[in-house]
Amino acid sequence: MSKKKTSLFKIIIGLFFFWSGVGIGIYYYTTYTSADHFLEGEHVTYLVINDKILDYRNIGRENSDKKKSAENWINQNPEHNIATWGGVATQNNEDNQNTHFIGHNPGVFRDLTSLRLNDVISVYDNINDMRNYIVSEIAMIDDEGNLINQENVNIYEKIVGAGNEERITLQACLSDVTNIVVIAKADAEIERK
Repeated sequence: MSKKKTSLFKIIIGLFFFWSGVGIGIYYYTTYTSADHFLEGEHVTYLVINDKILDYRNIGRENSDKKKSAENWINQNPEHNIATWGGVATQNNEDNQNTHFIGHNPGVFRDLTSLRLNDVISVYDNINDMRNYIVSEIAMIDDEGNLINQENVNIYEKIVGAGNEERITLQACLSDVTNIVVIAKADAEIERK
């Protein structure tokens, strides 16, 4: 092959890989940022926050195998992995209890900071259908569950306890010593009160 043909060939191959990469990026963006990508009847576990689909894994905090722990799971891929930790280990949209989800910020839970009271979080569990949860509380805490803006107020048990109402609790770090906690109650729980 002549030098000219070799250069043209390299340019064509380069453009092919460039456009393939762009195509993959567009596919990823449209597939994994829209709630419409799951097939009807497909049963998976995920949250929808701000129209973004966030898959989660039911793990819980009782797992003694460090390699299979919730912390290990979210550390493996901070941009995508969410796990249940406190409350009930397996999210069930109808058990009238709390499930506590953990994820990283920066990372998969970066959007927690943009949530506001009365925003909707949709949860798809592997037991029932989708259920909407309404953001009812947003708090900043330290690692022991103490509220940052109020002295002597600890909400640790509320965050990680099973409780007696249908709700979810989402938690992510804001810094090495501060966490954001978003509590959302099931739509029917809000209507009853």
